[in-house]
Amino acid sequence: MNRRYYSISLKLISSLSLSSGNNDNSDSDVLIDSRGNPYIPATSIAGVLAQRLDLVTKKRLYGSIDDGKSEKSHVIFYDAVLRDEAFVLSVRDSVALENKVSKESAKFDFEIVEPGVVFDTFIEFDDNVSEQDEQLVFEQLCALHSGVIRFGKKTTRGYGQVKVENIKRIAFSDVDKWLDFDMYDSKCWDDAQDVNICEQTADVDIIKLDLELKSALSIRSYTTELPESTFEKTAPDYKFLSLRNGIPVIPGTSWAGAFRERFGSFTGKDAAKDLFGYVDGMNAYKLSQKSKITFSESVFDKNSYTQKLITRNSIDRFSAATNDGALYTELTIYGGTTSLEITMPSDSPTQQKAAVYACISDLDNGFMAIGGLAAVGRGLFEVKKIEINGVDRTDDFKNYNYAALTGGEQG
Repeated sequence: MNRRYYSISLKLISSLSLSSGNNDNSDSDVLIDSRGNPYIPATSIAGVLAQRLDLVTKKRLYGSIDDGKSEKSHVIFYDAVLRDEAFVLSVRDSVALENKVSKESAKFDFEIVEPGVVFDTFIEFDDNVSEQDEQLVFEQLCALHSGVIRFGKKTTRGYGQVKVENIKRIAFSDVDKWLDFDMYDSKCWDDAQDVNICEQTADVDIIKLDLELKSALSIRSYTTELPESTFEKTAPDYKFLSLRNGIPVIPGTSWAGAFRERFGSFTGKDAAKDLFGYVDGMNAYKLSQKSKITFSESVFDKNSYTQKLITRNSIDRFSAATNDGALYTELTIYGGTTSLEITMPSDSPTQQKAAVYACISDLDNGFMAIGGLAAVGRGLFEVKKIEINGVDRTDDFKNYNYAALTGGEQG
């Protein structure tokens, strides 16, 4: 016999939107177990780790059902359960935009698990899985660790990213030892082998930006509880989007929307659809294509920004007088540092890559703003550093050397 087991920890590093189908707390509530804790079901883990495999390999490893005939899976997955019962659920607002204007009837909200929690899971290989196939599954864990594949909804927009930690592997060729093994007993893993995870996959380019906010930022949340550090007695009408601990965050949806609009101005809408994906809701068959480019969530570095509570009123453009009932307050941030990670297929056309770097240049030069109130100077960033696949390419970027960045001809 040749049974092998992996013990794996998954640390959530961006918000997770894994829907249960219920809508008690929002339009889309998080999946929870019988104890009320969020978890990642084994079916989701199997599906995510299978999505980059070809059909023949999927059938060989994960089984199939064809014409009433079934083949069992030779790789067994287990639910990823919460290690510590301390977790935070919050609700995000979302709205579809076109040219920075919200579409009619396109407002919805959804529940998320905030980052920082750890899920524990196991993977089991039976006797029919070769060492080569085991390595193939491990390569998918590397892709998961690198952020190329993720869990839940909106995965190309920053949600569901995890880091794979504390991998242990144990193998059995003796039946008696295998029968004595209990994977839920931590003592049974004392003699297990520690496995190192790889940091990079060959089929994607990972672009990491270190950013500094040069202005105020207006990405609003309408859940208006004030942070404990704010001494005002009344809550503002709206405040900056943040995690429950009060640290500001820019969701991947905001990054993707800004980049898509700017990218389309360089290449046209058809090229933008090819890279950023689309859903044709007007078509009877609801044609769609998943985005090939992904954006991370950007959490601001603690204590790097300044909070300000601002009271404003709306001014009539003709009379220059204040509009009745138009007084409002906003809690916003100024300055601060954060980071953004973008991934795209390494075999993307050179022109597509160059257009993405042109978008980043526009961000760096203040021609592309993030969030609302861009017309009055909000959402301006400077790129302090850029890494491509772990290599510092800041000098090439600042000198607009797109040929060096893309590995192709400048165009």
